[in-house]
Amino acid sequence: MIRLTVNQQPRSVDVSVVPMINIVFLLLLYFLVAGRLVDDSGPVVQLPAGGGEKSAEPAALILHISADNTISSSGQTLNDADLDAHLSRLAQHPTRKLLVRADAGADVQTLHKIMRSAQAINLASFELATLERQ
Repeated sequence: MIRLTVNQQPRSVDVSVVPMINIVFLLLLYFLVAGRLVDDSGPVVQLPAGGGEKSAEPAALILHISADNTISSSGQTLNDADLDAHLSRLAQHPTRKLLVRADAGADVQTLHKIMRSAQAINLASFELATLERQ
């Protein structure tokens, strides 16, 4: 009878580095995915005070109204025809949600113009961005 013996020496593996590398990659992935949640492509606006209910669902279209009543979206200034075209594309979006970031010094007539155009396409949701009350 032949007997084989296997030399079973414990291997030395430094496993403390592996979980750390996994955590670093998970954090990197998280910040790549969630790092771009704010739309900063529009002009800087001073939002009015308010603070109503916030919805969890992101807006399909964000419009900016600056202090000089200029309407823009994604850094592009919109005239009346461009505004209607953007809202028509929004009407085909599944969520059909519009967020307006209006400067506190902007005229209400500009906001009414957007609201009338949104009403013409039977918009599902319209929100005005405001600052939370302290």
